[in-house]
Amino acid sequence: MDSRQLKQLYIENLRSKSGLEQHRPYLGMSGISQCPKLLYNQFTNGRGYQSLQDHWNCREGYKEQADVLEMLGGINPRGVEVVADWDARYMGHTDWESPDGDLVEIKSVYWDKFMGIVERRRADRPHYEQVQAYLKHGGWKLAHICYKARDVPKEQWKGETIATCGGIPVWIVSVGLNREVSDRLDTKARMILGAIDRGVAPDCVCGRCR
Repeated sequence: MDSRQLKQLYIENLRSKSGLEQHRPYLGMSGISQCPKLLYNQFTNGRGYQSLQDHWNCREGYKEQADVLEMLGGINPRGVEVVADWDARYMGHTDWESPDGDLVEIKSVYWDKFMGIVERRRADRPHYEQVQAYLKHGGWKLAHICYKARDVPKEQWKGETIATCGGIPVWIVSVGLNREVSDRLDTKARMILGAIDRGVAPDCVCGRCR
């Protein structure tokens, strides 16, 4: 086997083992902040073309998630499936439930985004909305979004951001249920699923949908 064949073997296994799903037969709570038409298209037609970068990032994300779980003591993940009581097609899969019963979601992000989250002292909006859906339909009172920086520039280890985080590139944002936000997300999910049932795509709000 030559170098080209070895590289091709790696690529084939990356595509098959990255964990990136081509099609989900449900509307995922983890992506509910996205454009309604995009979510409609993904539900009805699948995700379409997925680049090697997509597969790479997905696999790296799962590896980072496993690392954080191990450090938190959750070597055996205790995530649960969360399903809306009004339509089982609106659902999600949590990362972990802490020993005292709190929801824990793990996000690995690149350094620039990590710095922004630490500076703002609040979660990224898509992650915040994801856990709002989980809190409402899973019954938790509190969620912890645990951010880990994937890539820390060498010079930043002694910088202000790492110092603020207590010496490691991990930042945790804790949030409770925001009924106004979770109700709005439910309304959006109902609209998308209704559009799926009718076979009529909702309007694009992102400007990038076909």
